[in-house]
Amino acid sequence: MTEYDRVPYPTHSLRQAQPDRLATIATLFGMEPPPVERCRVLELGCGEGANATAMAFHAPGSEIVGIDISTAAIARARVAAEALGLSNVTFRHVDIMDLSLEAAPFDYIIAHGVYSWVEAPVRDRLLAICRALLGPHGVAFVSYNTLPGYHVAGMLREMMLFHVRGTEDPRKPLQLLAVLLGTQIRRHLGPGGIRARSGWGISRGRDRGRDGPGSCAPARPRLRAPARSPRPDPPR
Repeated sequence: MTEYDRVPYPTHSLRQAQPDRLATIATLFGMEPPPVERCRVLELGCGEGANATAMAFHAPGSEIVGIDISTAAIARARVAAEALGLSNVTFRHVDIMDLSLEAAPFDYIIAHGVYSWVEAPVRDRLLAICRALLGPHGVAFVSYNTLPGYHVAGMLREMMLFHVRGTEDPRKPLQLLAVLLGTQIRRHLGPGGIRARSGWGISRGRDRGRDGPGSCAPARPRLRAPARSPRPDPPR
């Protein structure tokens, strides 16, 4: 049993990781991506399958395969796909390290929220999978955290890792995060709805992020025109 089995990690559809969006960007860069209406897609670390299910629903002529290390997450993904009557999506309980490199090629390979959270051997294996299983003109989407946008979320993560060092209970960081969000951030940011400048917003009250109050969703930058100095009076 993995930590993701003990503490569920909800997933959702990702517009930036949908084949039609990836194909559009690839076309703008001069590529000739496979048609999204009939393609093969592999999602690494699919979790509960919300993103893969959305792809299968909107592209019934495509074949979607999602893999994840969590048995519980894969079970929930299969239940959701069955409830929607989707026959073009398959969910497999497979570790990235154990995925065969001899499978049929895929037109799109997606790995969102994986690369920055795994050890170096797993990162190398993930890229090896893309190299071996991506078909001609295929597109790979691999997200990762980077500065400066990740600074606030990374700071919270380092705080939690410091305070829960030595514990074996994966629920402890969640409890600590609730404390940090409920006291430290509220105290420093004030009672109004305020977004962090780094691009990760902590919003509540009237000013809500896209995921609701108290979310850590990327905040839209607010641009203001620079203040202008008053013009001097013309010479008389």
